[in-house]
Amino acid sequence: MPHDIRAHAATNTFESVRTLAHLLCPDNFRWETELSPRMRQVPYVLHIGCNVHYTLFIPFIAQKIMERLQLHFIVAGGPENCCGAAHMHLNPDLENMVGTKSVSAFKRVSPQVVLDVCPRCTAGFTKHAAPGDSVAYMNFSELLIQHLDTLKKMMTPVKKRVVLHYHDSDDVLRRDWHNISTILAAIPGVEILPAQHARGPARHCTINALYRDYKKAAGVWEARPAASRPMAMHDVDHMFEEAKSLGADVWVAPYHSCYWRYIQKQLKYGIEVQNYLGLLAMSLGIPFQEPLKDLRLLDDIDAAMGALRPKIDELGYREEAVRSFVQRIIYFDC
Repeated sequence: MPHDIRAHAATNTFESVRTLAHLLCPDNFRWETELSPRMRQVPYVLHIGCNVHYTLFIPFIAQKIMERLQLHFIVAGGPENCCGAAHMHLNPDLENMVGTKSVSAFKRVSPQVVLDVCPRCTAGFTKHAAPGDSVAYMNFSELLIQHLDTLKKMMTPVKKRVVLHYHDSDDVLRRDWHNISTILAAIPGVEILPAQHARGPARHCTINALYRDYKKAAGVWEARPAASRPMAMHDVDHMFEEAKSLGADVWVAPYHSCYWRYIQKQLKYGIEVQNYLGLLAMSLGIPFQEPLKDLRLLDDIDAAMGALRPKIDELGYREEAVRSFVQRIIYFDC
């Protein structure tokens, strides 16, 4: 891929992250873009990966759960704390430099654990950590399993029949699948349906804006490794058709990217698309909003821009720039 096209794509990724994060941010949810040694030392850092900023309700729920558990933590986000995945197509050395810098930055607050809702971030930080690094990098579901007995005492029934989507291409993803299944099974009223076609490919259901930009600029697709290929759309439809035939109320995504990619299927199949933390939040009585979903379910870019306009004006963004991000990130399938 030509360097100028790749650089353009990476720049657009970070610009859309910053812009849509501010437009879609839940009330009273903030994160640190730079961790300072002057900050208090904490056992946990809750990290927001770059593309997770499009679905901020997920780390918002994670934050609220940690508060319920009375855990001490700091939330860190923004491209300043990137795992390096967004740079891997530019230059492997740059990816390593960015990831290593973020790992070093976390240590300024001396955490024991860095938590992510994105499997790619967990894998990236683990890869960039120095040998003998005492910090554990793990999916948020691991923390929930550790505190599940406490959380059970706070749960109320959520009567939903669900299909759980999953990825199992490595041991870490299989552990996530087991953890999330265990968490959902612990929620009173949730019935996990025996779907046979809920498996996703690779690490997660990626929506790779970099390659979309490349296709637009160069007119062709570059060959992609299996680990980064999205799920074929005919397989996606088969998955949702099965969920509908089973009588599912909710199709549950394990990761932000799966949720992001398939929320539009709610329009076609009438099955709610939800992240597993959304169901847990319902059971724990944690209110949350899903602005990305709300905008996509309008099924009209002009209507979506109308809904965003008051905040666009408040923040002083250029409407044409926001529209390009709404088209590329929220209405990518149109």
